[in-house]
Amino acid sequence: MKTSVRWSETSEAVKGIRPPINSLCYSPSGDYIVATCGVRILVYAATAGTLLHSLQGHTDTAYCVDYSHDGKIFASGGADRTVIIWSNKAEGVLKYAHKDPIQALAFNPTCNRLCSVSNCDWGVWSMDVPNVGKAKLPSKGLCAAWTQDGQNLAIGTMDGTIIIINKGDTEKQRIRRNAPVWTLAFSPLRESGVDVLAVGSWDQKLSFYNLSGNAVFKERNLDYDPCSISFFNGGEYILIGGSQHKVTLYTKDGNRLVEVAQADDWVWCARQHPKLKQVSCGTNDGTISVIDVTVTAVHTFYSDQYIFRENMTNVMVHQLTLDRRMVIPCNDYVQKLSTYRDRLAVQFEERIVVFELFFDDERNMRYQDVAQIRQHIECDSICVTSNMLVFCKERRMSLYDLQGSKMREWSMESPIRFAKLIGGDEDAETILVGLKNGQTLKVFVDNSFPTMLVKLNSPIRSLDLNCMRTLLAVVDENNILKVFNLTNKNEILFQENSVTAAVWNTDFEDMIAYSTTNNVLNIKTSTLPAFQQTMRGTVIGFKANRLFNLHNGNLTIVDIPHSHALYHYIEAKDFDKAYSIASRGVAEVDWKMLGLHAMTEMNLDIARKAFTQIREVKFVELLHALELNRRQAGDSKEKEELLLADILAFQGKYSDAARKFIKCNNEPRAIEMYCDLKMWDEAKKVCSDEKLLKNLIRQQAHWSEDSENYVEAASLYEACGDFAKAISMMGQGGQVEKLLATCRKLPKSEVALISECAHYFKQFNNIPYAIEAFEKVGDNRSLIQIYVDAGDWKNAFTIIEKCPQYAREVYVPWAGWLGENDMFEEALEAFRAARWPKEAIRMMETLASNSVVCRKFRDAAFYLIHLADEYGTFDDGTEPSEALKAARILLSKNCVRRGEIYYAFSTIFTSATQPFVFNEMVLFRQAKYVLAMVSEGNVPMNVGKAEIL
Repeated sequence: MKTSVRWSETSEAVKGIRPPINSLCYSPSGDYIVATCGVRILVYAATAGTLLHSLQGHTDTAYCVDYSHDGKIFASGGADRTVIIWSNKAEGVLKYAHKDPIQALAFNPTCNRLCSVSNCDWGVWSMDVPNVGKAKLPSKGLCAAWTQDGQNLAIGTMDGTIIIINKGDTEKQRIRRNAPVWTLAFSPLRESGVDVLAVGSWDQKLSFYNLSGNAVFKERNLDYDPCSISFFNGGEYILIGGSQHKVTLYTKDGNRLVEVAQADDWVWCARQHPKLKQVSCGTNDGTISVIDVTVTAVHTFYSDQYIFRENMTNVMVHQLTLDRRMVIPCNDYVQKLSTYRDRLAVQFEERIVVFELFFDDERNMRYQDVAQIRQHIECDSICVTSNMLVFCKERRMSLYDLQGSKMREWSMESPIRFAKLIGGDEDAETILVGLKNGQTLKVFVDNSFPTMLVKLNSPIRSLDLNCMRTLLAVVDENNILKVFNLTNKNEILFQENSVTAAVWNTDFEDMIAYSTTNNVLNIKTSTLPAFQQTMRGTVIGFKANRLFNLHNGNLTIVDIPHSHALYHYIEAKDFDKAYSIASRGVAEVDWKMLGLHAMTEMNLDIARKAFTQIREVKFVELLHALELNRRQAGDSKEKEELLLADILAFQGKYSDAARKFIKCNNEPRAIEMYCDLKMWDEAKKVCSDEKLLKNLIRQQAHWSEDSENYVEAASLYEACGDFAKAISMMGQGGQVEKLLATCRKLPKSEVALISECAHYFKQFNNIPYAIEAFEKVGDNRSLIQIYVDAGDWKNAFTIIEKCPQYAREVYVPWAGWLGENDMFEEALEAFRAARWPKEAIRMMETLASNSVVCRKFRDAAFYLIHLADEYGTFDDGTEPSEALKAARILLSKNCVRRGEIYYAFSTIFTSATQPFVFNEMVLFRQAKYVLAMVSEGNVPMNVGKAEIL
């Protein structure tokens, strides 16, 4: 913590005595400070310290002042037993009196109610109640304070009594102390929902109570009489001033931290600015001082572990890689920190504690103290090693063991400005030291003689050594960065201006990061141009691709891609360094780029490592195949070129690969590559052999066919002369017109192809095209089929006149058509013309059977008589057997018998079912005939004896 006096004012002496500053307060806005000074009330501008008003209204010494919560009024009281209410424009508003001198004033923090405490009583004034009611006190009143919600009031008295008064101005609780309670204050923070009252009594004690009178925290011993207690930073800390001539900062539970202000006399009051870390105090010698308080960051960094002070009494350990935090509560003011590996040194006012940091079985962060040195050691900085502590003070460096014994001391030529532990063997660690005279030294803790590295003309600000201990980065007070090569006579590798800090990458020997005064972060690798990125703050660490930047006490972790350096190394074809850079952290696309370029340059080892990093299995397999081919090929340049062509093809550089293949007289490989990629046009361009070109076109046609692109497939098959496949593709693609054109181009000798065209025409119902195709090859049978299917009987009969051998092809469907149109006799004649008795018999049997079922007996007789005749007809060219002839004769006789019966029965059935008169004699004779016929054999279907008789 750093403090600086913003302004200080001392009162003028009256009769040789300076009136004390008994009380002061800030306005709620923080713009003004109101203070008592003798009989006057002084109003200052808080920032500049200008005296704005010197108010006279009291006739005796003023003891106390306080401002209202809204900043509109303030009050003062004193030995003249009067309370004066002033406006914020320094005008008197009103006054009221007590019987004794006023000792304390306290405005309610939520409303304009003012508590005034005198030697014998207390009262509460408010704007809406003109009369101030008063209540007696058991002893002289000394101080008063309200809770933050304004519901309760505490009053401290000379006999050590603390009176707690509730909202109704009635006594709620009394707390007894053994000495005068000179000062008290309620904390703005509540502990577990309970208001906490901090009490300073003149038995040199600091105690804490709740509203029930119970102690909250441990009672603290002070070595002075407290005169003023107020809270700092929203209640996190306590400001106490008194007889020790100081203003001291304590934790909220009473642990002493640090001195804020020093005075020459008793401090009667100390208050914090409402909005700033600024403290004003008034002393017994009449001095008002305003002190700016700056809480400086106390932190340390090693590798990926950042440790910093939190709330001045705690140590926060932040493991950056795992993003885990751990708090080490110390309950004492942490002055300095240092860490190295698993060691952490914490320096307090009167002791130094060394902790060991570790992880338990569940990977949780843990700590334990391994050493304590109970000594007050003055130093500017501290370094912890594995088993030692190094303290730097002015020109001296002192080495202590963990028991507190001084082991060694180094005396420098100039004050030490910077010291950093950079590692080394246990008990032989190395410390980089920068001096005010510009010297840079390397100190080994086991060696009494420092080694000078370089000498500058300006004081050293910071230093860092790379991981190989060969390159030294130095930043001086002029913000100039110089990088030295320690292995080459301290050669300056490069120099930069306006640099505030620089660190080396702990994993890469010639990569450095540095921050500049214009908020630009630079990443420089070797002699390559620096990569720049806008970033506020100061770089404090750099590990792999993670950069640690500190800005306003906040540490940010920035992932830095090393692509810029990678690209430069790839361009220079330095693949070993490129791989080393990539290993520190690049994106997957950069790994792939490295692998592809390395593979192109036949650096297969680096390429395999790069592809393995991003799990590119297909590239790893390719590299395995390439290495195998390379070993088989030996040192043949042609084979090397072929391997390179394969690599180019795998990278998608097909044109370059094709040129390589052709250059190696391996045109088929280029064609094969394009065919695999279905890049047919490019394949045709590189093909110089007519036979290979036809095969190429055929392959393309097959691919189009498999892709169901029948239109393109047809064109390609036609181009390579495969008309059979071309016609098939045209047919499947529905290309009727193109199919017709192809059909017309084909010679008449290609009967099968033309017929296939005709069948596709029929399939797509293009009958004229089909007829044209069949006529071209003279396929009369197919023509007849087309005419028959179309019902064009005229043209069909025209053909069979010229080709009678196809008569059956026409007459049979013709007979079927006649039958479907109820022209059965004509159909029977057609079957006969077709010389197809089986079909004629089948039709006659069907007609006869249907007629009987429908009781059309005359028609049935007609069909049965004709059927009897048909049984005597046999197929042409067949010689029936005797058994068949006998069977046919029997069937014919049966048909005749049934026909005669049905013919005679038809009249009888009609007379029985129709209302017409028939000749009785004729009916009698027909019935007699039918009865005689049926008596000789089976009765035909539907012939009933009832109708006959």
